[in-house]
Amino acid sequence: MKNAGMHEWGVDTLVELYDFRKTRNASVVSQDVERAKSRKHISFNQFAADYAQSFRIS
Repeated sequence: MKNAGMHEWGVDTLVELYDFRKTRNASVVSQDVERAKSRKHISFNQFAADYAQSFRIS
């Protein structure tokens, strides 16, 4: 990533996020999401299905 021109702080942050996810610490969504949004959270798969068109190149 550094060789591609990314700043060191950005590389460090991405590595930390990867490590966090790798250790399964990001596998549960807090109930705070439901409280803040006044609705239940959805899975990533549901999000991807709902918004797939937004990510397609036209």
